[in-house]
Amino acid sequence: LASGVMTVGLADDEVHMAYTATSPDWSARSVWHRTLTPAGSLSEATLLGEGVGTTEEEIGALLPLGWVSKSNTVVAAWRRADGTLWERRIQANGSVTSPVRISPRPVVQSGADSDQVGADLVVHDGVVHVVFSDEESRDLWHTSSPAPGAWTAARPVIRGIDAQWVRGRIIRDDSGSAVYGLVYDAGSDGGSGMNRYAVIALEGSGG
Repeated sequence: LASGVMTVGLADDEVHMAYTATSPDWSARSVWHRTLTPAGSLSEATLLGEGVGTTEEEIGALLPLGWVSKSNTVVAAWRRADGTLWERRIQANGSVTSPVRISPRPVVQSGADSDQVGADLVVHDGVVHVVFSDEESRDLWHTSSPAPGAWTAARPVIRGIDAQWVRGRIIRDDSGSAVYGLVYDAGSDGGSGMNRYAVIALEGSGG
């Protein structure tokens, strides 16, 4: 049983996708990766990680995929059953890096009946950024990876909320500077009217 699919397109029209797969008896769930070529062929599935939560709410354990154009590398990140976020990178030659923990803080899962992890991932100027809702405080936190295998200590972005989901993208502000624009649920508990917007300033420019 496959679910929680995330995709990203590369400059050469190749599409990478990652998804979770659940065993028939729902006793185990893992993360897999496949590639779709411009010619329409699909690669064999590659196992990225195991230990994903097995409840129905945890089928959406994957963050959006990221593409680091400078190295032609795809970043796949997901939440394990213990709440921690992990990532691996699919390199241009098809090899996969070892798993790396993004942050030791447990992250919210399905905070507002969304069946998705409370975290987001984008890439800007070769740096991978992740924003997540901390499971204990429900504040929003930010961490970044300027180089493969290295993540900065997470810092709080917005405190005093009950963050349940977050999604964002790289945009330009009024001055033309690149920022990480975020839309998040600040505590609706499945209702409406609590969506908020915030930005994280970024250094440099490019993709």
